[in-house]
Amino acid sequence: LVRRITCGALLMGDPCQAMYEGAMRRIGDMSCQTLMQELSDCGFRNMEMRGNHRQTGDLSEYLEDIRFALLSGDETAEQRKLNDFRNWVSDSWQRINIQSLSQTLGDGDLVLCMNNGEAAMVTQELYDMNPVLLHSMTQPPRHASLAAWIAKCLQGNDGKLLSYEDFMTNAGNFGVEHAGDRWAILSSLDGHGDGDWLHIPELLDALRRPESLPGDCLNLDKKGTLVSTVQRARGTQAERVFWLDGSMMYSNMEASQTFGDTMRAAYVASSRARREIRFVDGMWPSLRMVAGDRWISVGKSKGKRSEFVKSVAMQPGDVDPASFAGNTVGLDAQAALSQMEKGMTVDLYPDAGMNAFEIYFDGLPLGYTSQAFTKSLFVGFAEVNGNESWPSRIPDVYVTDIISVVGATGEDLDADIAASGCWLALELGGFPTLEWY
Repeated sequence: LVRRITCGALLMGDPCQAMYEGAMRRIGDMSCQTLMQELSDCGFRNMEMRGNHRQTGDLSEYLEDIRFALLSGDETAEQRKLNDFRNWVSDSWQRINIQSLSQTLGDGDLVLCMNNGEAAMVTQELYDMNPVLLHSMTQPPRHASLAAWIAKCLQGNDGKLLSYEDFMTNAGNFGVEHAGDRWAILSSLDGHGDGDWLHIPELLDALRRPESLPGDCLNLDKKGTLVSTVQRARGTQAERVFWLDGSMMYSNMEASQTFGDTMRAAYVASSRARREIRFVDGMWPSLRMVAGDRWISVGKSKGKRSEFVKSVAMQPGDVDPASFAGNTVGLDAQAALSQMEKGMTVDLYPDAGMNAFEIYFDGLPLGYTSQAFTKSLFVGFAEVNGNESWPSRIPDVYVTDIISVVGATGEDLDADIAASGCWLALELGGFPTLEWY
C-alpha cells in the first residue's frame, strides 16, 4: 500500500506507544518500527511533532529521556533510564501499599496494570475494602451493556406497545431518575415519533445496536477511580496515576514479549499522568493466563508438592443472559435484580447437569454462568494439575453492573418476560477464590 502512495501525508502514532509489537511479531506482520523504515525507503520524509503539554515539566523531561532510549533500541540504555525514572518517582512521591489505596485514591484517579489479570486483582482489592471504593474497570471496545433503567421502565409490556403512563409508573416504582428525558430517548429510537406509546419491536431492534445508541442507554459510568490495563489507557489522562510495581512478565506468556515491550508499557503508563505518578506495592499471587485471555492465580497445596487453581478472574461475558428469565426463577430473579446494586456479591454453585454454575443472591437463585466460563475454567484446571472435579462453590463474586438484556434466546423462558423482549441481568468481576472442600 505505501509503495503506491505518491503524495500527501501519512499520520502515525508514537512508536514508543506501540503496545502490540509482540502480537505483530507472532503473526508475522510488520511492526511499527519496520513500517517507519519502509516508509523512509519509499521516500517519505519523517516529521515529528513533539512536546507533551499536559504534564508537569519534570515528569515530561524524564519521560522524554525514556522515549529517546526506546527509539535507540539499546536495551542497556532502556534499563538505565527506566531505573533512573523509578528512583526519581519513588523519591518524589510516596510509594503506596495496595492495602492503603482506600485512603489514597479519589475521584478521577487512574490505576494502571500490565494485563487483565493484574486489573482483576486490583478490582478485587478495591471491592474488598470497607467501605467498597467506588471504581470502574475499562472493558474491551467491543463490550457494551445496556443500562438497567431500560428493562425496569419497559417491564410488563406485551411485546407490542407500552404507554407513557405505564412507563412513568414503572420509573416511579423503581426509582428511575430523569424519567421524562428517558422516555424521550426511547421514543426517538422506535422510529414512530408517537408521544403516547412506545412501539416495542422497533425499539428492541434499535437497542440491539449499541454502537448507535446515546450514552444514557449504556453502562458508561466512570465515576470514582478507573482501573485499566495500559493497552486500554491510551488516550486516557488523569492528574494522578497509580502504576502497579509488580511483575511485568509471566512464566507462561509468549517468549516473543521482550524487554522493549515492557518498557513501552511503562512509558505509556507514565505518560497518562498530568501531575503525579505513584508506584503501588503488593503481594501478588502467581498469575497465569489460560484459554485466550482468562487469568487464574495458582496456589500450592499444604505440603507444597502440587499446585491448584486458587482463584479466577471474572469477566462481563461470564453469565448466560437468557437464564435470568427462566420460567422457574425468572419473576423472583427479576424482582431481586431490580433491587441489587454494583458492588454486591453473589455465590456460584456448580450444576454439572447444566455444565455451569448457578448464581445465588442471599439464597435466591438468579441465573447461570455461561458454558464458555466453565470451559475456560476447566482448561485452567487441566494446565495446572489435570483436575477434572468441580469446586464446591465460588463465594463472594462481585457484581460489576446490573444490565438490561434485549432479545436473548434460550429454553424454558418465563412466557411474560420473554414476550416483553427485555429483562434484567448482571455482570461479574473481580478475582474470587474457589472453595474446594
